[in-house]
Amino acid sequence: MKILHTADWHLGKKLHKYDLTEEHQLFFDWLVSLIQEREITLLLISGDVFDLANPPTEARALYFNFLRKMIELKCKIVITGGNHDSASMLNAPKDILALLDVRVIGGATPNLADELLVYDDLVVCAVPYLRDADLRQSLEGETASNRVEAVRQGIKSHYDELAQLCQEQYPDKFALAMGHLYAHGARRRNRNEKYRWVI
Repeated sequence: MKILHTADWHLGKKLHKYDLTEEHQLFFDWLVSLIQEREITLLLISGDVFDLANPPTEARALYFNFLRKMIELKCKIVITGGNHDSASMLNAPKDILALLDVRVIGGATPNLADELLVYDDLVVCAVPYLRDADLRQSLEGETASNRVEAVRQGIKSHYDELAQLCQEQYPDKFALAMGHLYAHGARRRNRNEKYRWVI
């Protein structure tokens, strides 16, 4: 299996009121050529597919046209939502796309196991951008630093629980984690530690 990772397309973005549709189309033309040339079998897209929660028609057309080309190439796809994406907008066609080997995790799932996607000997831990509401409840009188720490701990717990679930359910498969998040103050763990992410 050959895997390619990409993220932060920001389809629909304007640069100082300049429409970037043509530039995005050139990017997609290049990406399709690269996927064909390298014979990529799994494409991972880690969030911020769109620049706005309600993207313009042109941006949606670019997105679905690209997916159509990937389906024609029989390239499997995993898409996770980012902080610029609307989880519900990304998730709307997910059941139909799943039939075409395009898996979408637009937002945090009620059942954590739904973020584990299995491909032969590989498990993709597909984590979307985790919003404040996904991670904690607001508390009266809470300070900004307490809120930031609660979110940080919530993100860490989400990834740790997903890693544990992956290890329990698929101990003999190779695991690959993908996510869309802010990483500030992260450190690499010692090689002897079981999991390597620290938020």
